[in-house]
Amino acid sequence: MTEYNLANIRVLLTEGFTSEELLQFCFDEPKFKPFYSQIPHDTSPAQLARLIVDYANRRSLLDILLVWVKEHNNAKYEEHQPYHDVSSNPLAVTGVHEIEDTSASLPSKQRIQIYLHSDFSSLSEARRSAAIESFATLMKISPEAIKVYDVYQGSVVFDMGVPTEAVQRLHSLLESNSGQLRSLNIEKVILKTESGEVEEWIFKEGRFQKAQTTLISLTRLQRLADNRTDLRRLLPKHIRNLSELRQQAADYGPIGVPLRLRHEIEAEVEKIRATELELQELNTEIQEHLSQRYTAAERAVIREKWTRAISLFQQIIEIDRDYEEIPEKLAEAQKQQRLAELYDRGLENLLGEMWQDAIAQFRQILRVDQDYKDARPKLAEAERQQQLAELYNQGIACFENRGWEQSIQLFQQILDTDQGYKDVRAKLAEAQKHQYLAQLYDMVKQAEVSKKWQQVITGCQQIIKIDPAYRDTRQLLWKARSYVSIWQPIKSIWKHYKIPLIITLSLVILVVILVVVIGWFFRSRVPPITPTSALILPIANEKVVIEVDGIKIDTGNDSCQEIDPNTSARIEVKLIDSEGRQLPPNIYSYNWRFNPGDSHNKDKLDSQNYAVNYSASTEHPTQTVTVEVLREGKTLSVNRICFTVKSQK
Repeated sequence: MTEYNLANIRVLLTEGFTSEELLQFCFDEPKFKPFYSQIPHDTSPAQLARLIVDYANRRSLLDILLVWVKEHNNAKYEEHQPYHDVSSNPLAVTGVHEIEDTSASLPSKQRIQIYLHSDFSSLSEARRSAAIESFATLMKISPEAIKVYDVYQGSVVFDMGVPTEAVQRLHSLLESNSGQLRSLNIEKVILKTESGEVEEWIFKEGRFQKAQTTLISLTRLQRLADNRTDLRRLLPKHIRNLSELRQQAADYGPIGVPLRLRHEIEAEVEKIRATELELQELNTEIQEHLSQRYTAAERAVIREKWTRAISLFQQIIEIDRDYEEIPEKLAEAQKQQRLAELYDRGLENLLGEMWQDAIAQFRQILRVDQDYKDARPKLAEAERQQQLAELYNQGIACFENRGWEQSIQLFQQILDTDQGYKDVRAKLAEAQKHQYLAQLYDMVKQAEVSKKWQQVITGCQQIIKIDPAYRDTRQLLWKARSYVSIWQPIKSIWKHYKIPLIITLSLVILVVILVVVIGWFFRSRVPPITPTSALILPIANEKVVIEVDGIKIDTGNDSCQEIDPNTSARIEVKLIDSEGRQLPPNIYSYNWRFNPGDSHNKDKLDSQNYAVNYSASTEHPTQTVTVEVLREGKTLSVNRICFTVKSQK
């Protein structure tokens, strides 16, 4: 049998002819006409040469091709020899149709393609036989059991059919990265597994690694499908032509069919055979590519790569709508993709504490699939977190509005569900403290009304121990202590010495009256004296500090304090002695004066309050508050504070 040097023939066509010349040859040569009708005319010279050689090799047309080449470019023909020789070695080339026929007769065998770093076809017959024996020994089969179907040029070694057990053994050797296998200088192995899946193993970085199956492009697959459609349309036409030619031949009867008509019939029969063969090969190739895509899509489904699975299923439908159960599988993959997207968004919102969105997404999932992953517990968690968030917001609102009892109930309700939720434990302790202080303060105020000063002192001391700056507790304590230390002794003395005190007081009053009358009498005879202005005594050892909302301000500065409209600013006066200690405020009195016409604030004259709230109003965008500190009726300090209401944007 003749073995052709396909590489030399391919180079010969590439260097010796243009694409137009090769296409013209295919058009003119009847046996290459089916090939001409299928090949795209924009194919590059190198690709076109490869396709022509492959087509001619599979149909035993290489001799016809070489004759044409020698006639049209003898120089190149001589340059690239040899092109073939006759050999009896067992590795002789066979066509694809022969491979299919042989493999069909060997159903228990599987195909293996082995690639070496060296060119197997360039080895001597003895070295080829030695290589086959090495593979046979490694796979524990006899050399005769290896039936070589095809030999390719380049790095491909051979394509052989071996028993299933040998394929399984080779698969195990590849997985274990066998040293014996590595010693054969293998570059690549392609084999079929028991499931029918094609595997490709590549020797890389000192070990055999399983490579991903490479799918041909959809454009190329669509082109194959279009070629198949064209052939299906062309075949009935050839059959009709053959029928018409045979009818013409029958009309000649005993006279005999003309030679021209017989040649036309033979040519039409050849066209039909070639078209059927092309159609069969295209069907086989398309089915193989669809099978690869289907396998890849199933693998994508297992790995939950829904976008890829959908894309592959859609590609298969475009070529063959009836392939397997693609519409149902495509619908299921699309459904799973929607569920996966909802699930991912739900997890995102769950992590981002967007509870309402997470609940909506997990509910959508459960309406489609009640058992989808952990969507049900995730929904329960989102609902629980939303409920806790609502309770927390309500608790904070009550806390800020001093609704201690309600905030305590809400915070306790949260802790009953989640002991570590945010800062609820600290907020609860704070609310309980404020509630306790409020209760103590109410008791102190009731005791003050009832003039139970000792209870006032005890309650104030308890409050100050917890919060030294709580409301006006210090003033109440000073007032109670003053009453206990001054007024109670006076009341006791009055009770026991009332009559002597009345007599003494009457005598004192009488003396005062006499002094006043005598003074008036003598002053009426003295020229009038021009009165002097009221004396403003400076503070000797005390310092006046004024704070607005807890921040010390400089009243000597002309700048105004900005305040939001319809809010309040707390103005507080503190008296500091020379050693920096705060003095009790109630030994002083204060006059608080506001600009005339301000209905939100009223003047407070001779007030005992050391602090006052100023209410901002847009009716008076600029306001001045005058603070006058007095002691025993004499002015000790006058300070002015300017406020400006912030403009609304």
